[in-house]
Amino acid sequence: MGIAARIRVLDLPKETKEISGWFAAGHSGCELIAMLGGVPAFYLQTDANLGADATLMFGAPKSI
Repeated sequence: MGIAARIRVLDLPKETKEISGWFAAGHSGCELIAMLGGVPAFYLQTDANLGADATLMFGAPKSI
């Protein structure tokens, strides 16, 4: 199993309790992707001195 290098947290409209309900209401994957475009990402930052330990950092990764 891998580890995500980036995650985004999207707040759906209040009337939507989970993503399956949002899709059931007629929304599409394209709409979801468009909404995610404006959501800031958290990137996994590792430090060679820490070994396997890592932390989530807000904003662009340092390696890019």
